[in-house]
Amino acid sequence: MFDLKPITTNDLILVIQTLVIVGGFYFAWKTLKAAVDSLLLSTKNAQADLFNQMIVQGRDLQYKFMDLFIPGTGPADIAQKQKMYLGTLIGYYASCFELRNVLALPDQAQKLLDADLRELMREKQVRDKWEEVKHLHSRAFIKYVEDNRGIQ
Repeated sequence: MFDLKPITTNDLILVIQTLVIVGGFYFAWKTLKAAVDSLLLSTKNAQADLFNQMIVQGRDLQYKFMDLFIPGTGPADIAQKQKMYLGTLIGYYASCFELRNVLALPDQAQKLLDADLRELMREKQVRDKWEEVKHLHSRAFIKYVEDNRGIQ
């Protein structure tokens, strides 16, 4: 059934060559996997950076709008600026929430953002502004805010 013959030097060389080729494929596969992981991480970092730039630019535009179109310092002007600022603040937390879809934030950072939002939403002025603007945010963020303990 089997024809067993003595192992020759050529047979050993063939076995060693086969092992080297298999090892080369293994290391090539690991290198390719590392390159793909690096590319995915770079893409996520670029997305997070772009998202951050959008947040910063949006906030700056809102501040400029407040300065240009609500120039007075009377009580009515200040109250209107405060309402707009509360909307900007809620938008900041919404952006941080949505950023979680792009970049995995550390657990401690998520807990801090959750606690900050929970404390913020205890203020009546903020809750009133939330009711006014919540329809502008994603369903996921609305659910997150309304499910966050201590907000009601």
